[in-house]
Amino acid sequence: MLTLKQSSLLLDDNENKLLLHLQLDTAAWGWTASLNRFFKGEFTWQKPWIGVVHLPTNKFEIQRTRTGILRSNISSIQIRGRVIVDGMQKKIELKFGAPWYAIINFMSLSLLLVVATFFIKENWISVIILSLWIIHVLFILTELNTSENKFLEYLKKNGVNLKT
Repeated sequence: MLTLKQSSLLLDDNENKLLLHLQLDTAAWGWTASLNRFFKGEFTWQKPWIGVVHLPTNKFEIQRTRTGILRSNISSIQIRGRVIVDGMQKKIELKFGAPWYAIINFMSLSLLLVVATFFIKENWISVIILSLWIIHVLFILTELNTSENKFLEYLKKNGVNLKT
């Protein structure tokens, strides 16, 4: 995962239910997750997150579900976090990043743009590839902001008190 954004949030002192709620609201992650959903007859994801929540180490790695036009896709932004007790303060460290397939897609478009610019004599091909590259960057940035906002809304909805 390529980290695009990091943040740290202070939690209320008596906040112990964050990871428990997150584990209950997270579907299993794996190659067969979509296949299992298909055999159950589900069209959309029933839980707001897909991923892994590990209670003993206070860490999680999740992705947002219910994205796309039909609300049946998974977000292309991963959220990794851990709950840390630092002295008298309890905080959650979050890392938002792009998974390997988004990075490969970005690198491929970049390489294709360079090849089209320097080796192909027709400018309209370079313009099309540049447009695809810009759209890809804008989608990643939009998805990053949406995933961060949805996670903060999820925290507020589940009664997690954040210190300001």
